[in-house]
Amino acid sequence: MKDEIVNHVYKTNDYKKFNHIDGNRSLNMPHVTRLKRSFKEQHLFNVVLVNDKNEIIDGQHRVRAAKETGRPIYYTIVPGYGLSEVQRLNTNMSNWTKKDYLKAYCDLGYDQYLIFDF
Repeated sequence: MKDEIVNHVYKTNDYKKFNHIDGNRSLNMPHVTRLKRSFKEQHLFNVVLVNDKNEIIDGQHRVRAAKETGRPIYYTIVPGYGLSEVQRLNTNMSNWTKKDYLKAYCDLGYDQYLIFDF
């Protein structure tokens, strides 16, 4: 059985085409600054979700950071998505904790981290 292609990823530097969705959170500028620094080190392929009106569903911080660093935006269009999908996506996100980093470095065999794994 072959996997089904369900969407396309587009690449652009036309930052003006993307719109803020009413009701979304305000930008967290320290987060944008961290992303800009990260983009300068290595711009990872990370897809932004937009709806059929080019309103940003997921990735408003990445769009701002890309714009400020001149990096391209990779995006996919998901028709019909709106504020409730923005809220659901953000509610279900989880950042790495210190325990996650500890486990990763222990799994990789870094001796200096193994002493903390108790």
